[in-house]
Amino acid sequence: MKTDIVLSSSSYPIFLILLLGGLFLTVRTGWIQLRYPFLSLKILAGALDWKGSRGKITPGQAYFAGSLGSLIPGTFAGTAFALLFSGPAIFPLLWLIHFFQAATEYILSTATLRTRNRGRKGFMESSLLLAATKLTRVRWAGLLHAIFFIGAALLAGSILNVYLLHTVTRGVRSALPSPGAMGLAVAFLFAVILIIAGGIRRIGLFGKFTAYAGILLIVAALFSISFSPLTHTARFIEALLADPLLPYRPEQLPMTMLSVAVYFALAEFAGGRLAVISGLVRTDHPAKQGLVAQLFPAAQILLSFVVGALLFERFSVQSIVKPDGARAVVDGAAGALDQVFSTVLLIHSDDILAPFTYLLVAVFALFVILSTVTWLYTGSMTFRHLTGSRIPNVFPALGVLLALYTGYATESGSFQASVFFTSYVGFALFSAVFGILLAFLFAKHSRQELVRYQNSREGKQDVSRDLYLMLLSLLPANLISRFFGALSLLRLPRPIQTMALKAFARAYDINLEEAEKPIEQYPSLNAFFTRALKPGVRPIDKGKKTIVSPVDAKLSRMGVIQEGLLIQAKGIYYTLKDLLGDPQFVSYFEDGHYCVLYLSPQDYHRMHTPFECDVVGYTYSPGRLFPVNKIAVEGLTGLFPKNERLTSILRTKHGHIAMIKVGATNVGRIRVTYDSIKTNTWFRKRRAHLYENPPKMQRAEEIGRFEMGSTVILLFEKGTMEFDADRSEGDKVRLGQPIGHFR
Repeated sequence: MKTDIVLSSSSYPIFLILLLGGLFLTVRTGWIQLRYPFLSLKILAGALDWKGSRGKITPGQAYFAGSLGSLIPGTFAGTAFALLFSGPAIFPLLWLIHFFQAATEYILSTATLRTRNRGRKGFMESSLLLAATKLTRVRWAGLLHAIFFIGAALLAGSILNVYLLHTVTRGVRSALPSPGAMGLAVAFLFAVILIIAGGIRRIGLFGKFTAYAGILLIVAALFSISFSPLTHTARFIEALLADPLLPYRPEQLPMTMLSVAVYFALAEFAGGRLAVISGLVRTDHPAKQGLVAQLFPAAQILLSFVVGALLFERFSVQSIVKPDGARAVVDGAAGALDQVFSTVLLIHSDDILAPFTYLLVAVFALFVILSTVTWLYTGSMTFRHLTGSRIPNVFPALGVLLALYTGYATESGSFQASVFFTSYVGFALFSAVFGILLAFLFAKHSRQELVRYQNSREGKQDVSRDLYLMLLSLLPANLISRFFGALSLLRLPRPIQTMALKAFARAYDINLEEAEKPIEQYPSLNAFFTRALKPGVRPIDKGKKTIVSPVDAKLSRMGVIQEGLLIQAKGIYYTLKDLLGDPQFVSYFEDGHYCVLYLSPQDYHRMHTPFECDVVGYTYSPGRLFPVNKIAVEGLTGLFPKNERLTSILRTKHGHIAMIKVGATNVGRIRVTYDSIKTNTWFRKRRAHLYENPPKMQRAEEIGRFEMGSTVILLFEKGTMEFDADRSEGDKVRLGQPIGHFR
């Protein structure tokens, strides 16, 4: 079948399938893209991520790994194509279809998550074919999608991406000593294999790293390319509105339909790559990752707008080509895109490549590597589900051979990019068609998952709370905390310092009568915050088996560790293993008791031992510094294990106690008296240390301090203690008061 005929005859029905299919699924899911934007962003930011869930990677890692390789080069190339052959006026139509695409992405990702399983070697697997097999009786649709998806994966991941890498580095390689196309292909494959060898977790981490690099790409482009955001945006919108009906005129309509088809082939409408990777996310509700996946079209809209504003003045709309010349159009597009990718990243200054060029090309290469990694990984998994155990999984080897062939053919000058480009467009379009068909079949099940999630505690929407928690997850809390920690150490002139400290004490109703020194004698806020108390203001209970409170705090949670789980708030749990951060101590506290003590800014911030003990050792777990207030505790899943923690392992004559000191926003440091370790430094790594001669400490002896407020969690061995009957959650306790006793 000639490509001319396929592309020309299929562009109209494909356009209708994309538009009307997306519209139907949007209505079927209740306009999901309008109802859950903040909740979706909150999940993406990691606010509801829980390490105890089944799965391998976080929602954010899956989203970035599955989408960034589609955004660049896919959506980038599709935008350039649309500009070249239809002009700016086509973009509202593309954005409308993207808007309806959100429901399709939600359905496909939810379905793969719901139907994932473990393969013969114990690895978690997912694919749309597996979902079709488990959820429907129409397995043939899944088989056809798998065939076209595998073809698209080989063409894009192993051939076009290798050629594209050669293209985008052409200008840089002309200025620097570098290998030829074959050598570049070998180096490219080495990087790809190195990432894939680490499994989906390494792929997820690489996706997250590439997202950060993408921010550099945007910043570098804005400051380096002659691009004025306001000016270019205004001109682009003006061109877009100058003749909005141009794409729909009879003589231009065939080209419009073809542009839409090729654009969404490159942008991977319902392609399935993001859905397959979404199936490996750690989550307790399949709908959660579906909500994250439905943000993908919004990112494509944003990128196409930026690229359109950046490039539209560089290209004039090509002459109208009739449908029977569709192959010529696509061939011409392949050459034009080659020119786009080889020149748009090159920034010249006095005929010399500017330094930003090398940064732009390096970051762009990361996107191309990620694209190939995810194509080969998802294609290999789909191939395995397609063939079962009947034949060996030759997909990875085939991908490597095709990449090497591309390098060799490019170097010898025999590579015909237009042939492979046209073939990819065909495979991607039919993959999209069957992807939409599968979305129709999965819609009922995905709606059920959405209803189930809506009825859960997490699924309840509160726009202001969701926005607050999303911002908490996105802000660099560790950097902010270091900044406030530095501010708290500033020594101001004595009158100003005293006035500021008195205002702070009034704001938080701090009892200055208990402080060891007059407020005028504290040289900084940090010194006042970590103040000692006057002797005798905290009487210590002397009972032989009494466990005393180690801090002034609110007893926010107490109970029994059941099946390795601790309760954070109603309906929210975290695991003992994640909290301790080191498996060697987990067995001590399984099925034991625990309590959580929250220190407010009002409280005394030195910590003491709850009983006579030896300090056996400590563990340090670097992490985030989320706040530990009520909103965060009730809204951020697995909050305490996410935050930075310093755990002291105490050995008493009645059993072990773990005293976990949890960092929080604006906590400059956590320090202990028995060691020089301190937290929230610039360079941090997980540590565990056992003492040969454990330091001995008396009951209520000072063991550490918070430089600003936070939380202490106490863990006790099974069957060794019980809480006092008159203690309940919400009680305010002071240092030295009894909270329980050993048996």
